Formats: sequence, C-alpha cells, structure tokens
Amino acid sequence: VTVTDTLSFDGFTEVVPLDGGAYDAGTRTLTWNLPDLPAGETATVRFEAQLPAMLADGTTIDNVGEVAVAQLAAPVPTPVARVVVRSEPRLTLSKAVDGGRTYRPGQPVSYVLTLTNTGTDIAEQVVVQDTFSDAFESVASPDGAEVDGTVSWTAMEVPALAALAPGESVVLRATATLRPALFD
Repeated sequence: VTVTDTLSFDGFTEVVPLDGGAYDAGTRTLTWNLPDLPAGETATVRFEAQLPAMLADGTTIDNVGEVAVAQLAAPVPTPVARVVVRSEPRLTLSKAVDGGRTYRPGQPVSYVLTLTNTGTDIAEQVVVQDTFSDAFESVASPDGAEVDGTVSWTAMEVPALAALAPGESVVLRATATLRPALFD
C-alpha cells in the first residue's frame, strides 16, 4: 500500500511527514509505504505543515492524496481535506509622555503613540484618534489633524496607516499645552 500526497499549496514554510512518511520538497510530494492491510483494517498517515505568517482571510487550501495498491489499476483519491484560513489584524496602541515627568501650568507635554499590528492580516485605512482633557488649552500634532482637542491620524497624514502589515508599527506624536491655571 502506497499513499502519496502532492501538496497543491506551494506556500507552506515547513512540511514534516509523520508516521514513517517521506517528503520530497522539489515535487512537494509526501509518500508513505505501508504494509498490506487485511480486509476491514485501516491505517492513518499524517503530516504537519506550517502556513506562512501572512495569508489573506478566507484563503482556502484543499488537499487530496492518493492510495495505490497492487490489486487496482489506478490510484484511488482520498476525500478532500479543506483548510480555510482565518486572519485578522489586531492593533495595539501605547501612549507615553516623551520627556520629563513633572510639568507646570502653561508648559507643553509631548506624547508618543505607538500603533502595532500584532495580528495576522493587513490593517487597512487605519484611523487613530486621541481626545485630550480640558486640562490642556491647546493640542497640536506634526503628523495629525486637530479639531476641538481631538487629534486624528489617517492615511492622508500618515501613509503607513493605509496598510499596516503584521508586525509593523507606526509612531505618532502630539503636543498638548497645559492651561496656565488649573482648578480643582
């Protein structure tokens, strides 16, 4: 009994045959040579394959093997095994004060925001907004647009926000000036 499986998907980054199989990377073919099976017996063969880090959501990977035995003129195909990839962007945002720790009324406070895509798909047309409290009299950003104390960053101001790939980060900056007199 010989089981072969030629992988139709050529994007696997690693293929490991299990259960005594062999893999030919040049032809992307897995092969298992099994002993004869008595009537009614079954055998299981397996392999592990690593998908690339980034595949579009909904990508379908079908896999069909073949079983050949001496008694049959042609190999018999196995049922289709289908994998549907589920990918999505996952964004994390951190915000930190850039510089000192103590500020007086009327002083500017600089902030650094770092947006990172920790997901498995591209984040497209990302919009980041940061609304500052009434403790600040003015807010400005060298790479964002400010309206009524809210800074917005879009792909228009920061081109990297048009398509943020997995593992990529973008740094955004804003400066807010404390009011000259703060009240309790």
